[in-house]
Amino acid sequence: MESQQQTESKSKRYDEFRMMLPANANIRRVNFRDLEAIMAINDDIYEGMDYMPVLFYTFLHSKQHEMYVYEEDGKVLSLANFQFPLGENVRVNLMSGRVHPSYQNHGLSRLVMLPLVRDHPEVVKYFASTLYKPFLQDKVNDFESVYITNFLVYKLSDRSKIERFVQHKWKLDGFSKPTTISHSKLTSMLDMTDQLLRFVSRYSQNFIPFGPTWGPIRVSGEGFRHISSFANVFVTYAKSGVSLQETSPVAFEPGRLKARVDDEERQVAGFSYSVTTPCKYGSRSDFVFYGDDVGIFISHFVSHLRHHLSITKDDVRIACVIHFPLSISVQEVEENLKEELGASVRNEYFSVTQAIHYLGNLAQAKL
Repeated sequence: MESQQQTESKSKRYDEFRMMLPANANIRRVNFRDLEAIMAINDDIYEGMDYMPVLFYTFLHSKQHEMYVYEEDGKVLSLANFQFPLGENVRVNLMSGRVHPSYQNHGLSRLVMLPLVRDHPEVVKYFASTLYKPFLQDKVNDFESVYITNFLVYKLSDRSKIERFVQHKWKLDGFSKPTTISHSKLTSMLDMTDQLLRFVSRYSQNFIPFGPTWGPIRVSGEGFRHISSFANVFVTYAKSGVSLQETSPVAFEPGRLKARVDDEERQVAGFSYSVTTPCKYGSRSDFVFYGDDVGIFISHFVSHLRHHLSITKDDVRIACVIHFPLSISVQEVEENLKEELGASVRNEYFSVTQAIHYLGNLAQAKL
């Protein structure tokens, strides 16, 4: 039960925030009838790859999520989805944020965060993942735990071309076929060595993006076990003294770890995971890679693409959302994929080739 002082304090905050809104505006909790209005905000910009139709009801039923819309004259113009990670009351994940294209750059993304400031004064920081557009570049020094990735999107409607690409590139790159690492195998690996954690920590020491929402996962044993519970995972090892270009992806086998993957003899050279989600376009795969060699990157991407093809019907169109380190050239990746996959998606929303993942101070989100 709230004390009278807490109730009065919340009421005062509500009055202050309500005064910030235009007279014809309102911010309210999302209800089950709002999906169509939410999708109408900017579904065309997402090229049919929006995950919201699939996860909307999950968000509404989840006790970890609070969803709000900003509306003017009854028309929904902006959405915010707050996820409260278990055991971290001072941090919230700001996800699924969107603003109608005609109303962008008018501060609506901050306005729709007002209920978070009003109802959760204990929350002092928020995590966000978004495209690294120019307006964020001036603010990046104000953020914490910043991790910037290269970012590309492909829409693959011709599955026959993809299958030819898989066979052709596999021989071209000279890598052996990677084997998916299961949850139990990865758990055993983490129990025996920390080299995978040390490898990924070279790119981000705190959080890495995961799934279609790009939600934050800690770079920790617990975080990696969460990834392996829901994602398709691959690892590449390199023998000491062998260049990464000559390395082949290999499978981890828990009973043979010391014989096959000695920490002094073989090092991690690539790590990746992908999650597949249905969408209006067809099927969307969010693929994240860690490593510095473009050959290993292509090898991992092809492995995930093969898996994606195997779990979808022949008439399902495929979209790929790809994150990879800045050490790998976007131009080189696009050139390697152009012949069979075509050009990457470019439009008003997908106008940049980098994404940013960061912790922000909630006080800076206020008007």
